[in-house]
Amino acid sequence: MNKMVMYPFIIMAVLALFNQFYYYSNNEVSISGEIAVVDPSTGEISENGTSTEIQTSGTNVSFDLNVVTGFIALIIGVVILGTVIGITFVGSGISERAQKIIFNSVVCFGFWGIFSALTLTLIMLIPIFGLILWLAMTMVYTFGFFKQIDGGQ
Repeated sequence: MNKMVMYPFIIMAVLALFNQFYYYSNNEVSISGEIAVVDPSTGEISENGTSTEIQTSGTNVSFDLNVVTGFIALIIGVVILGTVIGITFVGSGISERAQKIIFNSVVCFGFWGIFSALTLTLIMLIPIFGLILWLAMTMVYTFGFFKQIDGGQ
């Protein structure tokens, strides 16, 4: 496994472990700069000795285009394009390169997606640079993925 895949993967794995053992075990959220404790079973938030119950009603539907969704769609589009180019119409189906692209993309981006979902709350707590950090690591990971597909180390 090349370094452009390994280093972002290790960073996301460590962040995911930290997020699961620290952030979710304490059930702490920040409300207006103060630390509040959330009871997940009732949805009750207690802050400075007072508690409030959160209730929601109705649904809000919004249409939102963001950078993360666009970046993920771009990666999926490139993988699909590489697979379609690898299909041989006269021969025996999918070429060996297309099979390698499909297998590696499912494995690599499957694990990356799992770790991204596990670290989303922790990364988004960093006000401006959280999303930039995630996008930078995803770009390095994607470049490493394409280098791995080409057979480079």
